[in-house]
Amino acid sequence: MIVVAGEALIDLVVTADGERAVPGGSPANVAVTLARLDQPVRLLARLGADEYGRQVAEHLAGNGVDLGWAVKADQPTSVAVATVNAAGQASYEFRLAGAADWQWTPQELPELADSAAIALHTGSLALALAPGAEALEGLLARERQRDGLTVSVDLNLRPSIVTDRAAEQERVRRQVPLAHLVKASDEDLAWLYPDRPVAEVMTEWRAAGVSCAVVTRGGDGAWLLAPDGSLYEEPAVRTVVVDTSAPATRSPAACWPRWPTSARSVTGRPNGSPR
Repeated sequence: MIVVAGEALIDLVVTADGERAVPGGSPANVAVTLARLDQPVRLLARLGADEYGRQVAEHLAGNGVDLGWAVKADQPTSVAVATVNAAGQASYEFRLAGAADWQWTPQELPELADSAAIALHTGSLALALAPGAEALEGLLARERQRDGLTVSVDLNLRPSIVTDRAAEQERVRRQVPLAHLVKASDEDLAWLYPDRPVAEVMTEWRAAGVSCAVVTRGGDGAWLLAPDGSLYEEPAVRTVVVDTSAPATRSPAACWPRWPTSARSVTGRPNGSPR
């Protein structure tokens, strides 16, 4: 079983024709994608006590995501509002203050050592917004130290929400060594480290203890830092676009079925290379 931890929110798309509420959030998207790929997955999420929270829960359960560890929170659901004008341009508003997703306490997080979990994935705003980010970071530290499962982190930075670049650099510096696998986009790294080459950053991550790293590059493909330290460049596969919502946040889920499923294999010990 793969455990995913983090936000499950609503993307509210507003146009001249009305509004449409779509369940989303990077970790929730990863969990849904894993379930659709027939991977057993359980989502550690705090689900809001409102109609949006009910909608999110129905969406997750309907896609086969196990909500056995989800917290029924008293706070409202986080909402990202995208208002689209007649020219198709969107402006964004985020209703995050006091919302359920960011209120984790250590007591709400389960002990994974006694479970069937083989991997833990998290990232995005869940690792950035107080007060809950500290509790999730503690979970990562505990599991990395225990070394009984594979830990992965998707940076998925949001500079429009968390604007302090120096503070984000410090947070990433602290959290990246807690993961065996790290995923980022070239846009993440261009904002976080505007004067540093991507290969230099990935090499630094490896020196800090990361075994594998993936940096997505949109239509230009992706870079992979393999467990043996080799850096590979993979071109993008051209395809017909069906849904443009949050494709990058789903990419970690697409990787998981191809990765070895224990910390020992991913970290470069026996069976240590991606297939």
